[in-house]
Amino acid sequence: CLMEPKVSVIVPVYNAENYIKRCLESIINQTYNNLQIIVVDDGSNDNSRNICEDYARLDNRITVIHKVNGGVSSARNLGMDLADGKYITFVDSDDYIESDMIMKLVTLAIEYEADIVMCGCYKKETDDIVTNKDINTYIQQYSTIEAINDILDKNKFHGYVCNKLFSSDLINNKKLIRFNEDIYVCEDMLFCIECFLNAKKIIYDNAKYYHYVFHGNNTSSKFNDKKLTALDAYDKIFNLIGGNNG
Repeated sequence: CLMEPKVSVIVPVYNAENYIKRCLESIINQTYNNLQIIVVDDGSNDNSRNICEDYARLDNRITVIHKVNGGVSSARNLGMDLADGKYITFVDSDDYIESDMIMKLVTLAIEYEADIVMCGCYKKETDDIVTNKDINTYIQQYSTIEAINDILDKNKFHGYVCNKLFSSDLINNKKLIRFNEDIYVCEDMLFCIECFLNAKKIIYDNAKYYHYVFHGNNTSSKFNDKKLTALDAYDKIFNLIGGNNG
């Protein structure tokens, strides 16, 4: 459909050879066609690089960028710098999405003239056991304050960046919003809250279109010094919210 606004889908990849095929298949098989798929290989040293290049040859909507390893925030930021869609969304390389996710979120964004549209997500162990079952679905409009309150509620839409569609105007125009590359845990919550604070209208469809896969390689599942950067994220969130309330 010629009227479909372009959506830029940013996929940061690091050593995801076991998952990246399923991820990319779920994106290229969307019922929504007008996609710019930006795959940012963040210095992978497994076969991810070759798999991504194979997919780029199969689908001309895919662009693969290879960079020196710098972490997921630097990969997402590079993707955003290259994005030219009216909307931007993120899919992590070990996750995947329902075939109608982008169509559903864009339809809501247009209908409500929303800056951000969010959806529910399945949380899965690697063996595909769903850890949260679906419930009655609804669509809810949020104010900034309501959205910030609910981002901390584990039963709501979470501080993940991947189950959200952002207007590129929101991210690039009034104030350039980017991921903090010094923060490795909760960097997405910090980004989301900064977006919420700049958004006029936020919509949440609690139907689950995103599959968030937990496994041993997720940053949050093993301890390292980078975990402590979550404290920096919360400190910055506190200052952002305090500054807007005061």
